[in-house]
Amino acid sequence: MLLKSAILLAWIRLFIPRGSRSTLFWVIHIVLWTNVVFYVVIIPVKIFSCRPHAMIWDLTVSGTCINTKLLDIASAVVTLISDLVLLIVPQKVILGLRLSKKKMIGVSIVFSVAGKVRPKLAT
Repeated sequence: MLLKSAILLAWIRLFIPRGSRSTLFWVIHIVLWTNVVFYVVIIPVKIFSCRPHAMIWDLTVSGTCINTKLLDIASAVVTLISDLVLLIVPQKVILGLRLSKKKMIGVSIVFSVAGKVRPKLAT
């Protein structure tokens, strides 16, 4: 969550002129705040999903747990969509730049590699 937020905030500074409220501005903000709100809610729910708490890691303890499959699916969907946005948004901006084909490909590769490295850092 924090890494995605940092990337999205950097993109606001890089790609959006101060005072502008373009479609890109709103897309980035929607993804940013969806991620923040989702993970602020989901992390405590996952942490406190079992009573007693020790039941999460110790299967011999008796108690109850909520079914977290739906939370896992929701987390996967939010992560997938935000990762796709992190991959697509800079490519759209790069295509709008007046660069030679060679430079445009180079810049696209840099942003694409960053998009592939981010999930590795998150795990």
